This record gives sequence, structure tokens and C-alpha cells, in this order.
Amino acid sequence: MLKIGFLAFPGVQAMDLIAPYELLEVWQNSINESYIKLFIIAKEQSAIECSNSRFLLTPDFTIHNAPQFDYLIIPGGMGRCQAVNDNELISFIQKQRGGIKKFLSVCTGSFILQAAGILENEYATTYWRALPEFIQKQQKIKEERIVKGNKVWTAGGVSSGIDLALELVNEIAGAEHAELARLCFEYFPLPFSSNKSYNLDQLKPYLGKISKLSDIAKYIVKNNLS
Repeated sequence: MLKIGFLAFPGVQAMDLIAPYELLEVWQNSINESYIKLFIIAKEQSAIECSNSRFLLTPDFTIHNAPQFDYLIIPGGMGRCQAVNDNELISFIQKQRGGIKKFLSVCTGSFILQAAGILENEYATTYWRALPEFIQKQQKIKEERIVKGNKVWTAGGVSSGIDLALELVNEIAGAEHAELARLCFEYFPLPFSSNKSYNLDQLKPYLGKISKLSDIAKYIVKNNLS
């Protein structure tokens, strides 16, 4: 049995966790892959409030009684600012390291992996508005949607969890299963019609900082502004 864990913490971005969870569950249920088990883990057994305060996540395990996972997915969200300083959460991630096949992060979940020392000597990515902060922390980055290392994969923004989960299905079961998962999830994004320009003056500051056009990740510029 393959055990896939999703770490939840107060202030987690709901879609960071729910999107990959749902894709993997749709794949599992549609193709009857009963050897795949999905679990949500949190510090305590009580429900976790997501960043928008509208959604609650119910943990299957706490970090104190969780099993060893084959894959551990770390979402982001504003709550990551506190999670990186939570010694018990960080210790849990570090203890998983010995038996893990891969750590995976979505959006700013990469900051939590960094705090646990998982990204040492690794290239990584994160949400584009958080890239300057990542660089300030001396993290080696690649401005790509998904950055794959040997035992750690990191993905860019909020929606990247879907792409990350498809890559994980491909890793576990092969390209045919990944395409079937895409079909059952009906994930075929339509091209977005726009003037291919961004007015960042309309964005609220991110963690107190105004974003500049130069902050936009290269893969976003390449795919959307070229």
C-alpha cells in the first residue's frame, strides 16, 4: 500500500491541499487503485481552519501518531509564516525523511520544506510573489512551474497542485494512468483570452510588499506574455 500524506496547518491555502487531493482521489476511484491511500495530517486532531476561514479540514492522523508516508505533500498559504517556526511540525517532516520516496510542495509550502532543511542543495520554486523572499533566504531557485529533484518536487502557485498531482500519478503508475486521471478530472484548461499584459497596481501588497513586473516568474512570462 502506498501512503500519501497531506500536511495541514492553520491558515493553509485550501486549494493547495484540496486540488491535488481531489485529483488523486478521482484517479484512485475511477481506476480502482485500492493500493493508494490518502491521509491528512495535522498537529492536533481538531479540525484545521483554512486561510479563508470558510473551509475546515479534518485530520486522519496527528503528527504524533502518523505512519511513515511514501509521499508527503506540503501545501502553502499565509499560515506557512507561522508553520516554519513550529518546531513540532518541522520535526515531523524531518523524521519522515528517512523512509520517504518524495516530498512535494505546492506554492509557498516550499518555505516549510526549506525550514526543515529538505531543500538544502536543491533547486526549488514557489509562488511568484514569494520568489524574492525565497531568494533572500539564499534558496536556489528555478523559475519553472514544477521543479523536480531526486527526492523533492516543488510547484509554483496555487493551481500548480493539479499539475503536481498529475506528475505524481505519472511517477507512480505511468503516463497512461496520468492521462486517464486528467480525463476523469476533466483538466483541459482553455486558453485565456486577454491583452497579455498585467497591471500589478491593482494587486494588494503581498506580505506588505508591492510586486513588480520583474518579480513575475519566467515561465509565466514565457507562457502568457510571449
